[in-house]
Amino acid sequence: EKTSSKASIETSSEKTSSKASSETSSEKTSSMASSETSSEKTSSKAGSETSSEKTSSKASSETSSENTSSKASSETSSEKTSSKASSETSSEKTSSKASSETTSGKTSSENKKSDPDTDEKKKDDKQKTKQPPKEYLIDVAHINQNSNLVTGCEIVSAKMVLDYYGKKDITFDNMLKHTEMWNLKTTKDGKLYGKTPYEAFIGNPKVYSGFGCFPPVIESMVDDFEFDDLYAEDTCGLPLDFLAKTYVTQDTPVLVWATIGMGESYPTYTWYGVGHKGEPNDKKYTWRAGEHCLVLVGYDDKYYSFADPMSYQKVTKYEKKLVEKRYKEIGMQSMLIRKKETE
Repeated sequence: EKTSSKASIETSSEKTSSKASSETSSEKTSSMASSETSSEKTSSKAGSETSSEKTSSKASSETSSENTSSKASSETSSEKTSSKASSETSSEKTSSKASSETTSGKTSSENKKSDPDTDEKKKDDKQKTKQPPKEYLIDVAHINQNSNLVTGCEIVSAKMVLDYYGKKDITFDNMLKHTEMWNLKTTKDGKLYGKTPYEAFIGNPKVYSGFGCFPPVIESMVDDFEFDDLYAEDTCGLPLDFLAKTYVTQDTPVLVWATIGMGESYPTYTWYGVGHKGEPNDKKYTWRAGEHCLVLVGYDDKYYSFADPMSYQKVTKYEKKLVEKRYKEIGMQSMLIRKKETE
């Protein structure tokens, strides 16, 4: 904008200078014409009178004097005009430059004041520095698994969260229909084989001989319902403290895999995996007894609070360090059922 303004100013100056020069030239021409006319008149008068050479000489002298006076007057007028034009041009340059600088400064100030990127960055920085509360608790209705699915803690925990989001019409039978199931099989030579808990719920959740499953199976079940407002999200590997202060504080319960009563787990059955056609392969998986899924609903300085499907209490608290130990023991596995963002 400054460059454009400068160019405009210089063009204006050139126009003004040209105009002044033209006017000066015109005045000179007019003055010369006037002088020549006056000379002719005087010469004619001298020729017609024919009284004496003295009179003619006098007339000629007067004419010459008038010419000189007229030329001087014309030049003086030209200088005045030129000086005035130059002064006005200089004034216009100064005024235009000042106006340009003022406009530029004003625009810069306005841009600085209303820069959306800067405002958004400040907002993000403010949110990052915001400290989470020292304690928090979500009100989630509790369901005990012993009267529903005795070894289906993963499905019961998912049911509690779905109810929390208002999906109370989703029954356990509906959920079982959308859940991948697998009963372990034995080959002729006694080799136990089947899918892993990452691929299917192993066993029958309605009986005590059932095993369980891990987040991918529950995530697939939730997504299979194709809810308009909910979706499943894997959060495996994230620390419990992060899950609590990032999601629980935003009223989002978290499904967490730990152990029953936070007791120590131990390895039991080992089986071979299966190929695409259902045949056993060479990959082995060992199940850890005591595996348990529960819903993280709160925390404070010393405890994590859960809606534990194995408990008969609405909220069950376990010491943080103990929970974190069992959580790592089962592989730091967790997931969310959360609301979709509205556009």
